[in-house]
Amino acid sequence: MAVTPPSRQLRAWQWFLPKDPPQDEAELRRSRWGGPLKSTLVLLSSYRGAFAILVVAMMAASVISAIAVRLVSSTVDRALENHDLGLLVLPFLGVIALAFLAFYVDAINAGFSAISLARLVHTLRTSLTTKILGAQSITRSPGEMLSTLSKDTTTISRLKADIAFPVGMLGYVLGITAVLIPMNWVLALSVPVAVTAVFLVSLATSAPITRSMHAFREAETSSISLATDYAQGARVVKGLGAVPHAEERYRAAAREARDAQVRQVSILGMANIARQFTAVIGTVSIIVWACILTWRQEISVGDLLTVSMLVPPGVAATGISLSKIIGNIALAMASMRRIQELDEELSQTNVSEEVQAVPLPPEGLTVWSIHDASSHAHAQRLATALAATQGRRVLWTPHAIHIFEGTLAENIDPLGKYSRDRVSTALEVAACEDILRRLKNDPYHGELGEAGFSLSGGQRQRVALARAIAAEPDILVLDDPTTGLDAITVDRVCQRVKEHRAGRRTIVMTTSRAWLAVADHVEEL
Repeated sequence: MAVTPPSRQLRAWQWFLPKDPPQDEAELRRSRWGGPLKSTLVLLSSYRGAFAILVVAMMAASVISAIAVRLVSSTVDRALENHDLGLLVLPFLGVIALAFLAFYVDAINAGFSAISLARLVHTLRTSLTTKILGAQSITRSPGEMLSTLSKDTTTISRLKADIAFPVGMLGYVLGITAVLIPMNWVLALSVPVAVTAVFLVSLATSAPITRSMHAFREAETSSISLATDYAQGARVVKGLGAVPHAEERYRAAAREARDAQVRQVSILGMANIARQFTAVIGTVSIIVWACILTWRQEISVGDLLTVSMLVPPGVAATGISLSKIIGNIALAMASMRRIQELDEELSQTNVSEEVQAVPLPPEGLTVWSIHDASSHAHAQRLATALAATQGRRVLWTPHAIHIFEGTLAENIDPLGKYSRDRVSTALEVAACEDILRRLKNDPYHGELGEAGFSLSGGQRQRVALARAIAAEPDILVLDDPTTGLDAITVDRVCQRVKEHRAGRRTIVMTTSRAWLAVADHVEEL
């Protein structure tokens, strides 16, 4: 099998991409969060060292481009004046050198931008996911949380990449101004004046853009969460005969999201027209003034060439970049608001102090004997605290069963990382012989059907148990894993789990006497 060679990294940003994933929780700087705008800017400036390099690189690349244009125009002036094309050789080589330098700086910029985005997305998602796993109770639907974890974290993080264009254009405008000052200081200062006018118009149109984008993201999140919830509860919806009602409700949510997006695009389009019209007026005014100065012989033809090459992209592109970044900041603020709301809710529902210090269970099979809903809830809080303190050493399988469409082996090993022996052992421990017989003793062929509908409740429960056994965690916590099984199968599962997990820590919260009979340790809750 061919081996893929390791990717080569640019040394300028290699230090920012370590082999081992760093712990970046501190980069979120939650203590400095405030309103959506302030919090967005705090996250935008995360990884301050890399962010500073990013800003300097973007501005440097733009200034280099402006200098290259000036070099070309001044060379044209000298060549026309002396009627000697040989004067073009050295400046031409200089332009090539500047182009390579600008390319290298742009590569640094692209690397830092992409890595910063990826690390911030990862940090936000892992931080929120950790809080979700440690929360006692959550009022939000899975679809709503999924939308925040996927789309909102990506939106807020992409701002680090989107900032490259406007910051680069700011450097370009500064470069233009510096280049034009020796020609005519009034002409030079007219460029930042035109850019300021575009910025003020962009600022004036930002409020309606923010409102429309917030309304669109709310409607979009609602439709996505509704679709996710329906997909998760498809079996229940079909069983209740509520498919037509569910479809109509989703269509209504989708129409609302579509209408909100149309309104948002319309407002953004009108704002862009106003911004670009201002940019066009500024650009035309500067070029006309440069033509008048050339006619008066106050600046040369090469100077006019410099103005005509630098000013239109400088002013117009700045208008485009400001339009884009203000719109993206508005969208990021809407996403930041939802991230903060979820973060605050999860912080309030986190593990209570009285169960924070859960002692490490002894080796062997420990049964947490539960008697009612109250003791079951207490057991779940203990398991939550144990997972929070022990981290990835703990696998806590919920009582709710999730079977995926696919083969039996894919349900046991979704990532395809386990050996066949490991999968077979897990199926044997969970007493899945009857399921294997249906599949002709081959778990790698034969579909289980949508959400495992072809399996009985007890069979689904044993498949979920086999999945947990195959993971081989240091600490395994099972929530009443054998309800609905007949007595013989329960006894078989209890004995096999105890034997297979000997020497490791296993906790079972249950009312079953079969588990109590084989337990090494029993704790009454």
